[in-house]
Parts: sequence; structure tokens; C-alpha cells
Amino acid sequence: VDGWPDELPPDIESSHEFNCSFDWSHAPPLCGQCGLPLRPCVLMFADEDAALLRLLRKPADDYQRWEDAMEADIAAAGSGRVVILEIGVGRRIQVVREECEAVTRDVAAKGG
Repeated sequence: VDGWPDELPPDIESSHEFNCSFDWSHAPPLCGQCGLPLRPCVLMFADEDAALLRLLRKPADDYQRWEDAMEADIAAAGSGRVVILEIGVGRRIQVVREECEAVTRDVAAKGG
């Protein structure tokens, strides 16, 4: 298996037991049961795994479509309010705060 699949098989979670075997001869190591790489489904430093990037792109695209639709609704109405609750992220994760500030600016520019 080269990288992450586009979709996981429907029974992947139920088929994985705590006692499944691992193949440590690959980098990253592979699950001995399904052959998927044993690595977190997050981007790491200079990560260029094309299959992982495809897998992570869908939620980002879904969020962007939601944000665009919400901003379009506010612009069409000529007014609106948005409340953004940033809970549990902390001050060290600046990307979340930066996204919230960008959304606030976008909404204000569209009449909100």
C-alpha cells in the first residue's frame, strides 16, 4: 500500500483488534492485517504524502464550502452576526485564531 487510500474499507475499524500484527520492515510500518501505514492521519513537518494530502483535503474543502455559503447568506441578507467560540485550543495554536480572525473580517466585509 502506497500512502493512505482515498477511502477506508467500511469494516476497517471493526476488523482491527488490539492484538493485530505489525510489519516494522517498512517506513512507515504497516498494519499486518490491512496493509495500511501506521502513522497518524495528520500532516507532519514537510509532509508530502500525496494520498494523505488527498484524504485531508476533503474536510478542508467541505469547511471552505460551508464558510463561503455562510458568508454569501450574510451578504444576501445585508446583515448578520457570527459568533466564533474558540474552545480548548490555547494560545500556542495560532492557526485557529488566525482563521477565526479571517472569518470575522470576511463577514464584516460582506455586511455582517
